[in-house]
Amino acid sequence: MYKLQHLMLTGLAIAMVASCQVQDKPSKLTGREGVKGYPNENFFLQRAYPDAYMDIKAYEKGMVQARILAAEKVTGFDAEWTVQGPGNIGARVNTLAVNPQNENIIFAGFSSGGLWKTVNGGQDWSSVFDAQLWPSIGDVVLDPNNPQTVYVGTGDPNISFYPMLGDGIYKSTDGGDSWSNIGLQSQRVISKVVLHPTDPNTIYAASMGLPFVRDNERGLYRTTDGGANWQQVLFISDQAGVCDVVMDPFNPLVLYASGWDRVRNNQESVVTGPGAKVFKSTDGGDTWTQLDNGLPTDNMCRTGLAISNLTPGLVYSIFVGTDLELAGIYKSTDAGATWEPIELTGLDGALGGFGWYFAQLRVNPTNDDELYMLGVEAWRGYPELGFWEPINPEWWTYAVHADKHDLVITNAGNFYLATDGGAYKSVNAGTTWTDIENIPTTQFYHVAFNPHQPDFYYGGAQDNGTTGGNASNINDWPRIFGGDGFQQVFHPTEPTVFYTETQNGGLVVSDDSGGSFYDATQGLDPDDRRNWDMPYIMSPHDPNVLYTGTYRLYKSEVGTFPNFQAVSTDLTDGLILNPRHHNITTITESPLEGRAGLCGYCRWQCSPHFGWQF
Repeated sequence: MYKLQHLMLTGLAIAMVASCQVQDKPSKLTGREGVKGYPNENFFLQRAYPDAYMDIKAYEKGMVQARILAAEKVTGFDAEWTVQGPGNIGARVNTLAVNPQNENIIFAGFSSGGLWKTVNGGQDWSSVFDAQLWPSIGDVVLDPNNPQTVYVGTGDPNISFYPMLGDGIYKSTDGGDSWSNIGLQSQRVISKVVLHPTDPNTIYAASMGLPFVRDNERGLYRTTDGGANWQQVLFISDQAGVCDVVMDPFNPLVLYASGWDRVRNNQESVVTGPGAKVFKSTDGGDTWTQLDNGLPTDNMCRTGLAISNLTPGLVYSIFVGTDLELAGIYKSTDAGATWEPIELTGLDGALGGFGWYFAQLRVNPTNDDELYMLGVEAWRGYPELGFWEPINPEWWTYAVHADKHDLVITNAGNFYLATDGGAYKSVNAGTTWTDIENIPTTQFYHVAFNPHQPDFYYGGAQDNGTTGGNASNINDWPRIFGGDGFQQVFHPTEPTVFYTETQNGGLVVSDDSGGSFYDATQGLDPDDRRNWDMPYIMSPHDPNVLYTGTYRLYKSEVGTFPNFQAVSTDLTDGLILNPRHHNITTITESPLEGRAGLCGYCRWQCSPHFGWQF
């Protein structure tokens, strides 16, 4: 404790011997250097440490409190808020549902942005789930006999490193205007909802459970009384939930379910295991048989299913391997009795090395010869011909955002695609796509103020980089820099100079108002453990001085293109669990004099008072 106190009292702004000459510009950067990472880790895990996971009751209490404070406007902002955007950047859509009687009516469920509805094909959207406590949507299903009846499973089934939770299944009988919770609150992540085609009281729900812990709440559930009572009809293990389930369209007593081993907390991240299997029931879920005879039997990662609407007994399954790449897609023509692998030509690297995030298959409802797989791109395969092709432009063009999570193919032949950056529609089988949502649900890590352009708003977004704009161009915010975006810092007297950042401390600088960017990490040890959202600040007393922190504090005094020097030793408790858990999370400097201070994650925790503890 003395070490941090001493550094605080002396300012941590230790004079360094550094060149006063302006550096040559480093290499120009494009913002595509990042890799898929850990979007929620910074927020959740550091608040739970040293415990393995957040207390769910405290978490829920905090959610309730936040809702109350927002409603009462007791945070110091008593004026009405106005939406500034962006509408065009998008956020992660987990699930889509299209009204089979009117394709202009579409529901889009977001990983943490709630449920939205359009009645005019995507021109306008309205939020229909804001009154509920948990805004994470795992699945949305319309009753095909009465599309005014809508079911929503809450919680994020993709469980991306710290999952968004839910509180069960909701039902609406008025097209989403009002909702009632019909159970499974403690299951926390509902990955799939399946309706009986003729009995509205019979519903199946697949659950991944509370991913923080091993428990017996995971599995497949069934209700025969419209949600008044639920029965767990399939349990795989205390660490494996049911991630997918399909019903035979020719016999609703026949169901197929598949599993995924997933545990995520401060001390472990399990994505593979023995629960990655396919199961079948022929009696409406009363009994189950594990299917093999051609399917993998060893440990695997996530699994998925697809079933034909045209041919009885035609079923497909997908398995992600322990290397997190595609391990195989398997076909059964005898209702799961036997399976054979299908050709994967063209799919090398299709899951991007993080296949736990995908494992989604679809069969064209009007053409059994077309099979679709969702990964970084959306792929169309021809099982009989043995090859695959992408059905969207390359992700980095942003014509269609990367990372696909749902595909709805209607009987009219239109395609609706859910991605990490919004929802898209194609009327020509994927040849061209149109962005159909302008929903301001972008997941921002930080927002920033530009003193030279105060009517513009800037922010760093999950998987959508750095962007900026306002309500006047709400549907045309530009992507200024790529990767995951974090904090922007603007030079107070040089209007063309600003800094931004990508994941894992990818600090960059522009000296031409964002026209080009250059590496700004010179002097930082690349082997230093650092936060996913590495903090950095510009001194309010001298814009030539920058601070940043890994597990130690760095300082640069040379102006626009920094050259950092370490000005402290390790300010955390050292490496105890893993590198991501032991680093500096916050840096600030006295507004009165040039003295920097910081919070060392895992040494001086800011909770429960959210201030420095000495």
